Amino acid sequence: MRRALSIIATIAATIVLASCSFLPSGPAGVHDDFIQRCDARMEQIVEALNNRDTDALKAMFSQQALDQATDIDRGLEYLVSFFPDGIESWKQSGCASEERVSSGKKTELLNPCYIVSADGSDYYLCFADFTVNDVINPNNVGIYLLGVAPWTEDPLEGATEPFIRWARGVKADESNSDTSYPGVYIPE
Repeated sequence: MRRALSIIATIAATIVLASCSFLPSGPAGVHDDFIQRCDARMEQIVEALNNRDTDALKAMFSQQALDQATDIDRGLEYLVSFFPDGIESWKQSGCASEERVSSGKKTELLNPCYIVSADGSDYYLCFADFTVNDVINPNNVGIYLLGVAPWTEDPLEGATEPFIRWARGVKADESNSDTSYPGVYIPE
């Protein structure tokens, strides 16, 4: 009887330990979740762009971004102008994420870039999305910045470089770089 219980306990322990290998690991599982949430927001953005619905795009922005953006309506019209016939395809080019936790509260920033194709041309489309903002500023939940620029082989050279610096300059603690401003990217 004792031997049978030992065998059953060994088999049960083996099954329990082996089942852990079917679960995503901590960082990879978390990263996959960030990617899925970035893609879900991108689907909303693409739908609004394809429908030329600047009101739907505007509704995705945080209240803080809307309050601080310079002429958000003109920026959204500029953004929509890149895609007169809609976006044909898109793929993720990277999804950065940042998180701040303090006293049980959390602030989370998703900051992906995509390569989108439309009318035979490719573009970068990047956004910064505060999904939770309990630590820093509860009025800053939603998209903080959204922009598009022509795609290039090396995004850190030429006319695309200022766009990438702008898109990646947002921080979860809102200590943004001098190049990042809320709203829609319009080159100078």
